[in-house]
Amino acid sequence: MTFDPCSVYSVLDNDWRRPDTEFYTNYGGFDDTLVEWSGWYRLYLQGKSAQIAESDWCWSFMTCGGYTALLLGGSHPRPQDGIVTREIYGTNGSEADSKKCSSYRSNPIQVKACPGNYYVYRLVKPAVSIPMPTYCAAAFNALSYDPCYNYTALDQPWRATNATGLWICDRYFNWNGWYRLLYYGMSVRMPESCVDQYRCGTDVTLWLNGSHPQIEDGIVTRGVCGNVRWDCCYYRSIPIRVKACPGNYYVYEFVRPVICDSAYCADVNTTTSTSTTAMVTISPELPTTPTDIANNMTFDPCSVYSVLDNDWRRPDSGYYTNYGGFDDTLVEWSGWYRLYLQGQSAQIPESDWCWSSITCGGYTALLLGGSHPRPQDGIVTRDVYGTSMYSFDSSQCNSYRSNPIQVKACPGNYYVYRLVKPAVSIPMPTYCAVAIETPSYDPCNNYTSLDQPWRGTNETGGYNCDYCVDWNGWYRLLYNGMNIRMPDSCVDESRCGTDVTLWLNGSHPQIEDGIVTRGVCGNVGWDCCFRRSIPIRVKACPGNYYIYEFVRPVICDSAYCADVNTITSTSTTAMVTISPELPTTPIQTITLSPECQGNFTEKCAEKLFNQIRESPNPVLPPEIVKKVLQEQVLNVEVMNADQPVSTGNTVLKKIETLVSTLVKPTETTDSVKISLKGLEFQVFAVGPKASLTEFPQLSINNAQMDIDLVQVSKNNNGSAAVAFMSYANMARILKPSLFSTTNSTVKTMMSNVISATLPKSTNTQLKTPVNFTLEHIAVSLLSSS
Repeated sequence: MTFDPCSVYSVLDNDWRRPDTEFYTNYGGFDDTLVEWSGWYRLYLQGKSAQIAESDWCWSFMTCGGYTALLLGGSHPRPQDGIVTREIYGTNGSEADSKKCSSYRSNPIQVKACPGNYYVYRLVKPAVSIPMPTYCAAAFNALSYDPCYNYTALDQPWRATNATGLWICDRYFNWNGWYRLLYYGMSVRMPESCVDQYRCGTDVTLWLNGSHPQIEDGIVTRGVCGNVRWDCCYYRSIPIRVKACPGNYYVYEFVRPVICDSAYCADVNTTTSTSTTAMVTISPELPTTPTDIANNMTFDPCSVYSVLDNDWRRPDSGYYTNYGGFDDTLVEWSGWYRLYLQGQSAQIPESDWCWSSITCGGYTALLLGGSHPRPQDGIVTRDVYGTSMYSFDSSQCNSYRSNPIQVKACPGNYYVYRLVKPAVSIPMPTYCAVAIETPSYDPCNNYTSLDQPWRGTNETGGYNCDYCVDWNGWYRLLYNGMNIRMPDSCVDESRCGTDVTLWLNGSHPQIEDGIVTRGVCGNVGWDCCFRRSIPIRVKACPGNYYIYEFVRPVICDSAYCADVNTITSTSTTAMVTISPELPTTPIQTITLSPECQGNFTEKCAEKLFNQIRESPNPVLPPEIVKKVLQEQVLNVEVMNADQPVSTGNTVLKKIETLVSTLVKPTETTDSVKISLKGLEFQVFAVGPKASLTEFPQLSINNAQMDIDLVQVSKNNNGSAAVAFMSYANMARILKPSLFSTTNSTVKTMMSNVISATLPKSTNTQLKTPVNFTLEHIAVSLLSSS
């Protein structure tokens, strides 16, 4: 060469070359065999200097934008080594077994270390026998500080190699920087040998694949192995950096592991007393308030507090939502705090709020033990209890006990808390926050009537799920127009049109009690309250009825029950404004099975119509409706006099059934129009926010229809739909000879036939006439021959 490649090179900056795990991220479809490589290259990632990852970086499910990740075989050279040649190895992105890491061998490349601590590579076309190979690029952050003196202390005893019974996943943790492992305040380090599965508070135990460095080694990179019982290093996780520090401890640059559930282990056989010589700087996540020493406060905490507004503290169900990986034992708590959720005043929920699989951003949800104080009570002390997100059994609610906190009720109807570091023995605890709104109206006069007899405690069969309903506001239960209320004792499983029956865990309030909060239990057959659902608010109203602020339950299939033993006549004295903004029945979108998508047979049609009949609110995409009509309904043979008229009626009913599945909930209006050979139809729907100044007119195939659909919607909880159909092929479905006449005549069906229906409408009463306009399109002279 007549030039120095450290000075003459091309820049390669593709962020998709950054190593990732295909276990959660699909590969990007890139392929370096399609690139015209020429000369020397320097790698960057978003403008930051990078290098090709070395082969010991290989981990399970590794991908770098293509199907096969290409890594450098061997270490990078030193500047004094000049230009060297290195092998290139590849690993399959869908491979879990770490023994198959670097199973491909590509074409070798040249490498040179340059002044300024970077490398240049003479990249070449990879071997075409390798599936979609791509060179990987890794960027190492150059530290401007010594991590021995700037780290986060990770005192989480559940990481111990002797800890069992948890399912924590470090992939959810927001890793950032360097960490020092502690065990109840004592120094501890990662194990360097295999750890039994189901230890360290997780399933796949992560241990260091290599020895810890000496102080003189500085920062080193080490592989991480995951044990899956039959192989101590079956899973290889992403390598981490490690450094030995003065004082006989280590710091680790932890990153998100490859899979869940896996967690970094702490070897309890390596505990030593904590060094007091190291200067540790832990970055606090929260502002602090003036410290009150031993309660000798010189300020009112209602006036001097820090704001804590983390939306992830909002309680959620771990049954459908992964926890966020937060941990309040890592926060430097100091002073008093007022809670908010997106700017709205909030409070720590009380322990009777505990429900199955509750999570508040961490693994253990922390709740207040006991009620909140009144303003006249001053500062009080309350215990704090915790519930694991994997506690499906409600008897395990509040199974942890944390450090107590102080609470004060303030003027203006809010609370302040002197929060402290939770007990480190509790796995990833987080204080919960709920915002309880005080309605600006009386919900006894503003609710949605829920008249769904399938909720009755005497109803069996069905798999309705209230988790699928978009609940919003307050609801009054009715049963065929009569008052009814939730049961406040156990209901047999598989009643109320569902599997898990939801009943009120507590008595109904009196009118003078105002709005109260009650727990909700779910019976699973062997335990009446095995599933605790999210608490709801209840109010007793004049006229001997109750209203409920229903919310999405924890699991499917579960539904709120209506106790048929409490039916009373409906009150006529209450002024009720119904805001029907929600569907009263969960929507079920029906899709075709793979075998029916290509060849829609008669058996497929039968299965589909059964699904439609069994679903309380079926919805089909228009393309499926067209497919079924064309391939199984409209291709019937011409009927003759030997066939009963009921056969033709069956065809017509099937068409109406299919057309009804095009009706889906809408806030304003929605319209679908389909034209097929022999059949044209239009479906028009209105919702509670529709603003129509005149009757909607539907027009198809030389026919029009005018209908006051808004008036119909007022009798159907604010929503209604009409289907208008025109048949041009009725002669094929109903042969004229089916019609008997007294005279000997030749019968010919010439006209189009129109029909209309009000699909998914309970009350079909029409207060305004419907107008049909038919166009005279042709004149035919009938022959008597």
